[in-house]
Amino acid sequence: MYRGKSGGRVAVRRRQASQGEDGRIGILLTAGALVVVMVIVVSAAATLVHLQRRQLLACADAIAVTTAGGLQAEGYFQSADLIVDDSAVEERAEAAFNQFQDNACDVGTAASIYEVHVQSDSPANHSDGQSLHSRVVVTVETTVILPLLPAKLRILSQPLDIRVSSATGID
Repeated sequence: MYRGKSGGRVAVRRRQASQGEDGRIGILLTAGALVVVMVIVVSAAATLVHLQRRQLLACADAIAVTTAGGLQAEGYFQSADLIVDDSAVEERAEAAFNQFQDNACDVGTAASIYEVHVQSDSPANHSDGQSLHSRVVVTVETTVILPLLPAKLRILSQPLDIRVSSATGID
């Protein structure tokens, strides 16, 4: 069994040289995995915010369509003007919001109507050049829920409010 003079020394030197870098690859892999996890969490949070914004827009659309159904009867029957009766538009919007609160308007925390108003168009903006039209503009807001964060970390995060508007008229 002849090993030679350099056979044992080379193996010892290789072990000594590699002992200085032991653990560095583990730190790099851990840091890389942490970066990948953070990218996934941030992407998921952005997706959740976008989905809640789209759902809030659907809520505003539903409220605007329901609220725009109240026409002034005398204007419609006398001159075919499609003018929304703005005397009770806020009450109709609030009633529609309460109706949709369990389905379309179940978004985020504390969704609420921010503003409701009637916007009238001039006759020049329409193809016949004579009739008047109006539309209801509904603005709804909510605070976004980020379920990815544990409850203890939600205290540290800044609440994110979303506000969207929808305008609907009868043509």
